[in-house]
Amino acid sequence: MSTSARAAGVHPALGWYVWNGPALLQTPSQLKALPPGTQRVLVSFTNRQLQALVEPAGQQRLTQLVAKAKHKGVRVELLLGEPTWVLPAGREQLLNLIKSVRHLPFDALHLDLERSQLPEADQPQWDQGVLETVKAVRDIAPWPVALTTHYRELESPGFAQRLQEAGASEVTAMLYVSNTDRAVDIAQPLLQGPPGLKFSIAQSMERALTAEESHFQLGKAAALQRWHALAKQLSALPHFSGVIVQSWEEFKEARP
Repeated sequence: MSTSARAAGVHPALGWYVWNGPALLQTPSQLKALPPGTQRVLVSFTNRQLQALVEPAGQQRLTQLVAKAKHKGVRVELLLGEPTWVLPAGREQLLNLIKSVRHLPFDALHLDLERSQLPEADQPQWDQGVLETVKAVRDIAPWPVALTTHYRELESPGFAQRLQEAGASEVTAMLYVSNTDRAVDIAQPLLQGPPGLKFSIAQSMERALTAEESHFQLGKAAALQRWHALAKQLSALPHFSGVIVQSWEEFKEARP
């Protein structure tokens, strides 16, 4: 958020994980329903759906969606998530996938890579594996590369800096804590550095999680108020780039 926007007290910089990419492509009018302050949508597709985007009809729909989003001041980022991509065998699959779609007009590439989703035997490899994956992706991707992962990974000394050195331009900390003051306390140390690396905070709107983790039971208006309050408290920190909500689909299902 710009300094002038902060000073004016306007809506926070919001983003949304959109797991059903084809639904947004099919009905781009959904963009009109995005709450004020929305600056980005992180849109996910399966491998098969991505290959359909490469076809002329799919590419045309995507280009139209990106143009409509840009008109509203919203970035469209490609969201890809598969835990085994941090392992050498899975990494090759990811790189081949990116090579096949790197001509598409996304604004950024966002990787969702979480240690806890790996088989237990592979979890110790996560740290080095994610650094190698980010570096390999950065070498071939035409877009800025961002990473979503659990905030505890980012509490490891020097890890955020190593991610930046590997080529990440932004890190999103999954901070599924609905109490705003506690979320601020956890987030502030993460936002201290390293210089030049952007940090965003992921908050949950998932129905399946508890009220301590998710805002779903509060409803849309109260959840938006809390995210606004969270963003307002963090906005003075230079690395902060907004709140991203998991997910757009579940937000739409919540009560007003």
